[in-house]
Amino acid sequence: MTLVNFLLLLALSYSLASHAAPAAPAAAVVYAPKDCCAVLSQNFSSAVFLPDSSQYSSTTSAYWSIQARLTSTCVFRPLRSEDVANAVVELAAHSCQFAIKGGGYTAWAGAANIEMGVTIDLGGISNVQLNKQNNVAFISAGASWNDVYDYLGSQGVAVAAGMSVSSGVGGLILGGGNGFFSAQHGFTCDSVVNYVVVLANGSLVNANRLENPDLYNVLKGGSNNFGVVVRFDITVFEQGDMWGGLVTYPNSTTAQQVNALAAFTDNIVNDPKGSSMSSWTYDGGSGQTNVVNSYVYTEPTAYPPVFQNFTSINPVLANTARTGSLLDFTQELQGSNNTRYVNSLKTNTGFSGSSIVLLSSALSRDLMATLTFANDPAVMSQVVNLSNIAVQTVKNTQGLVWSAHLQPLPRIITEHSITGGGNMLGLDGTQGNLILFILEISWSNSQDDASINNAADALLAEVKAYTKIVEKDNDFIYLNYALHSQKPFEGYGSANLETMKRVSKKYDPDGVWQNLVKGGFKL
Repeated sequence: MTLVNFLLLLALSYSLASHAAPAAPAAAVVYAPKDCCAVLSQNFSSAVFLPDSSQYSSTTSAYWSIQARLTSTCVFRPLRSEDVANAVVELAAHSCQFAIKGGGYTAWAGAANIEMGVTIDLGGISNVQLNKQNNVAFISAGASWNDVYDYLGSQGVAVAAGMSVSSGVGGLILGGGNGFFSAQHGFTCDSVVNYVVVLANGSLVNANRLENPDLYNVLKGGSNNFGVVVRFDITVFEQGDMWGGLVTYPNSTTAQQVNALAAFTDNIVNDPKGSSMSSWTYDGGSGQTNVVNSYVYTEPTAYPPVFQNFTSINPVLANTARTGSLLDFTQELQGSNNTRYVNSLKTNTGFSGSSIVLLSSALSRDLMATLTFANDPAVMSQVVNLSNIAVQTVKNTQGLVWSAHLQPLPRIITEHSITGGGNMLGLDGTQGNLILFILEISWSNSQDDASINNAADALLAEVKAYTKIVEKDNDFIYLNYALHSQKPFEGYGSANLETMKRVSKKYDPDGVWQNLVKGGFKL
């Protein structure tokens, strides 16, 4: 995109970005939560919902993890960005605590919801538009990736986003964003050319390389610490059908799997159209652990050489490899479109579930946590072994599905980020090729929360200790997979953390996003 086109895009695409800050209420009286809801109702009578309403229930039930379904005092569901701006001014003036919900996809309680406060549900602001002339999609914060992939796919284009159809747009991008196209285009945040942001004073501003560039930079990984992003303007590229699917192997193939994954991660620079994630998944119903690999190649080329080390492994227990759309593959990985895979898995392994979900879902209670270490097959093998041992301590938990995911984080992703102006994630390429370890656990009953959390904490401590001993550890903690007790911003590096704190004070001098919005990871 040329500079002229970029300026034209900003000038014409979104008139609300010049929206001035609304006048604050004359008296800054501290309100109780019910009074916060009452004052919102005075201005937005048709958009504020109490717990006895169907609209309130619709918002609450949309959180993916059962633990995240808290009981806020009321839900505010705006339909316009100006409504968000006016509501933020009212809430801040009266010290009302509130939460911001986009997709509501983070597993832990309080990330995007609140007890005794107001939940702002952005689901009513969900437009997806395309400017083909400038190759930019305008994606509202309340949209889901299912909406985005569906619409953009019909136009023959895509954005470099995540692997889940049901996650929210805002959370993924503000945490970085890693998916099928990362080796070709970098993190999702690296493709954003403009953010439209509601600041703490209620003003609506653009944040891009030319306008509020410091705010633009910190939003690339800084999460919800600077404002409510109501729209993301993201570069698109031509994209048609792809090849890929889910392929399952017995746990006995682990040595071959980690060798294949290490080689894939080191060689993806030679063919960045491929992406892979390997998951060691224990199904409590069958008592079995299998290796579930997700392969995607962004062209419709069956069994490309980049996956040869994987596809030569036998035996195969289930295989859905095929040509399909981006929407098709993300739905399968999410678990909403994998009947063919589950039927094959049941026939060959005795799997007892109704779906395989390799990413967080609403099937039950859910936990996600993550660590990062160097790409090394011996390290991966030991991490898988530690996970297999850990699951035995909770194997009788009702509804248990325990997954240890290993996802490549090759240096080529970071190189795209640097070329695009950088981000806050703190990955500069000098660490070499890395692996994301993602622990995901699903279970049925709240009485098992403590034992599951203890098992997860113990495994994370063991993995971190082991990788330190062998000098393969890395401080990066990917925010979008992080457990509530983890500290992802510390892994960004002290310089980036200080930059975020400085910009936060500039655009939010009263600390609204740090003190009134408790959810998410704070600076």
